[in-house]
Amino acid sequence: MADKGGIDITRQLVISLLNRIKDFNEWGQSVVLDLCAKYRPENEEEMFDIMNLLEDRFKHASSSVVLGAVKVFLYLT
Repeated sequence: MADKGGIDITRQLVISLLNRIKDFNEWGQSVVLDLCAKYRPENEEEMFDIMNLLEDRFKHASSSVVLGAVKVFLYLT
């Protein structure tokens, strides 16, 4: 699992973390967004689900969180 950063990033993990992203501080949110950028959605519907969960991160006060959300959006599109 070293090639994946030591963790298997699955749909269930990504959706679970994104549903709880508001509970993390800005550093934790940046880590979650970095993990999401490494995930490859299986279909377009899944991609849009992830994008919908991240939409409110663009309004965050921390620039690292906003840039992390932009990174995920750019990666997915």
